[in-house]
Amino acid sequence: MTTWRRQHFARSRAVDLRAPPFEEDLDPRFGSGFSYSDCRVDDARLVVVNALSAQTLGAKILPRTACVGLTATGKGWRADLEASDGRCGFVSAKAIVNAAGPWVEQLLREIAGLHVQARVRLVKGSHIVVPRRIAGDHAYILQNRDRRIVFLLPFERRFTLIGTTEVALAQPPAVMEVSDEEVRYLCDAANRYLRTPINAGDVVWCYAGVRALHDDGKASSTEVTRDYVLQLDTPPAARPSCPYSGQDHDIPSPCRARAG
Repeated sequence: MTTWRRQHFARSRAVDLRAPPFEEDLDPRFGSGFSYSDCRVDDARLVVVNALSAQTLGAKILPRTACVGLTATGKGWRADLEASDGRCGFVSAKAIVNAAGPWVEQLLREIAGLHVQARVRLVKGSHIVVPRRIAGDHAYILQNRDRRIVFLLPFERRFTLIGTTEVALAQPPAVMEVSDEEVRYLCDAANRYLRTPINAGDVVWCYAGVRALHDDGKASSTEVTRDYVLQLDTPPAARPSCPYSGQDHDIPSPCRARAG
C-alpha cells in the first residue's frame, strides 16, 4: 500500500481559467481561480475492499443481516441478528460499534433500548450524472448563491458527477429518491459556471444518500458540524441472559427463537 505524504501533492497555486486545461469547461467570464491537490476513491469499492481485508484478518462478514436486538450481558453485549431470508441467530461481544449511519439513533433507542442525550441531524444529499462537461481529469468546487458549494467531478470515462444538495429529514426515508427540485438546484448551480449548460433532460443517472450529522443545535443544516463525535458507554446492568449467552453462533436455519 502506498503511503501518501504531503510532498506527493502539487502545491496550491493560482490558475488562469481561460487557459488549458480549463478554458473548454467554464464560461469565459470567469478568469481566475486556484487549484489544490487531493485524492479520490471509488467509495463503493472501498467498502468491499475493507470488508474483504477484515475477513482475511478473521472477521465474519454478514451482508443483508439486520441487528434486531441488542442487550447487555454479564460479559458484554448480545446482538440478535436476522438475515433477509428470515434466518436468525446471535453473537456475543465485549464491545459493539454502532456504525448504523442514519439509523444510529434508532438502533440505540429502539433496538438497544438506551436513552442517550446525543442526537443526530439527518441531511439528504443528492447527486446527478450528466455527459462529460470536464475536458481533463480535474474537478471543480463551485460557490453557489446560497453560500453552499457544489462539486463537479470526473465520473467514469464519459460523465460528470454533480452534487450535492442538502435537504433536512426527520427520519431515514424508506425509499431514497432525488426530487425534481434537487435536479433543478444542481443544474442551476452548475450552469452559473459551465460553458455548455445542462438541464434535467441531460441527467442519465442520479442517486441520493443520507448524512448523519451530530446535532450541535445550529439552526441551519449547513452550519451543523461535520466533525466526528464519539460517545463511549459501558454496558448497563446485565439483563437476564439466554441459555446461549456467552457463545458465538452463526445464523442457523431454521430460525431460532430469540430470548425475550
